[in-house]
Amino acid sequence: MPSRSTALTLAALLVLVAFGELSASDSIAVGTAKQLFLDDQIVDSLRSVSRVFNQPEKSELNPILKGEMPWEGRMIYAGTVLYDDEDRVFKMWYWALNMTYQVPPKPFEQYSNLLRAAHYRESFSLCYATSNDGIRWNRPNLGLVEFQGSRANNLLPPVTDGRMHGYASIVKDLHDRDPARRYKAVAWRPKDAQGGYGVGVYFSPDGLRWTASPRNPVVRETSDVHTLLGWDDRIQKYVAYFRPGAGQKLSPRAGTGAVRIIGYSTSDDFEHWSPIVPALVPDANDPVDTQFYGMPALRYEGMYLGFPWAFRTNQLTHVPQLVYSRDGLHFARTPGRNDFLPLGARGSFDDGNAYLVRPVTHGDRLWLYYTGTRWRDALDLFELGDSARDSIGLATLPLDGFVSMEAGPNEGTLTTRALTFAGDRLAVNMQAGRKGYGVDEVTSVRVEILDEAGNPIPGFTLGEADALGATGVAQIARWRGRADVGSLAGRAVRLRFHLKNVKLYAFQFRRGANAQRP
Repeated sequence: MPSRSTALTLAALLVLVAFGELSASDSIAVGTAKQLFLDDQIVDSLRSVSRVFNQPEKSELNPILKGEMPWEGRMIYAGTVLYDDEDRVFKMWYWALNMTYQVPPKPFEQYSNLLRAAHYRESFSLCYATSNDGIRWNRPNLGLVEFQGSRANNLLPPVTDGRMHGYASIVKDLHDRDPARRYKAVAWRPKDAQGGYGVGVYFSPDGLRWTASPRNPVVRETSDVHTLLGWDDRIQKYVAYFRPGAGQKLSPRAGTGAVRIIGYSTSDDFEHWSPIVPALVPDANDPVDTQFYGMPALRYEGMYLGFPWAFRTNQLTHVPQLVYSRDGLHFARTPGRNDFLPLGARGSFDDGNAYLVRPVTHGDRLWLYYTGTRWRDALDLFELGDSARDSIGLATLPLDGFVSMEAGPNEGTLTTRALTFAGDRLAVNMQAGRKGYGVDEVTSVRVEILDEAGNPIPGFTLGEADALGATGVAQIARWRGRADVGSLAGRAVRLRFHLKNVKLYAFQFRRGANAQRP
């Protein structure tokens, strides 16, 4: 199915912001770091160029994994997916939900809590799957748990404290030197003898056999969905996004009731966590029934990207949005707060809810796995019966494709602020425009390099710039066939991209030997 995009034209389509008088000390040191266009930190001016926040394209093979085994039942939830560079395989931890209930006598309107009237109960089993291509998944016979007299299954054994619940978030941690703690997880712990819900942390050498921290629960008075960013090299701490409990009044909209928000916490050792502070709270620009149920997040090319599940209480839907930050705590929202991954059409496996998990970067694609549900409330559950399923789907984006700077058939320009860089090549991630409407459809990206005052630098002028015209994650800019920009390294310069019929995702200064890798 075709992907959809939400476009934002900054101020107006035909706007040119005058250059500021920046000295070399005011330039931005980008080194060899990739530069995205989520915000305006490196952008000085635009003319006939629009910033577009893109939506991923759902796989035609969806759902790629559904409950088919006796121990899975008909409802499975994606927990964590990663690509293991050491083992060269995709790994998935997912949860099989076993629910029991009895449909109560009608009319259903007589019950104040329909699920309670149905004696609804649920339990989770943690399962493990692998894939070579990210699409076709295998359930390895792990031999770790007996089910109905057989160990031929992909079930993982219970953790040592028996309380690792279904909303676990897992990372493979290469920072920790202890191999017994190579894999780490945070998970919701249900109420215990000491009171409210809490957060438990867990360790594993292989991602299959888990041990609970003796300090559990490491955080108390939380709610039920927590996600793990992992080790953050920028601040040299572990970062997690915990959802505070109703007793923690961190939202100005809470009033006398609970409003679900996203909280932020850090740790030096993964067992002692800082007090939760708000990271994302519904505000006056959100619909009044908006809450945030959870937020998978990742570090991506110097940015922090979050994918909060926007819970709309009037519709009982959960749909992921996109937020972004440069410090992991203060997040910006996209224009219009549009859905990042919309629900599917009526009757599809994901027409009820979409719970995105932490995206995976592999090759030249972004892999976005999510749980799609066919039901929203108890009425749906009762009416759909066995067809009320929860399954796992996949959507993808081009590498760096969260946002693009786009120009149509009329040439536009994007000019950066003054930058200093390292390396000797300039790589451009771009997607050529589609053809077929009889207009001038030639894709062209030409780059001129200016000094900090905005004057063209001989050897790198527009007249000397070769046009890039094909889709590629690392197209190398050239000027009359020459690609070497090393003579300008360390000097304050500006880039001016001349764009025509193209999506520009990112650029990066690189060193020659690695210039064209994804």
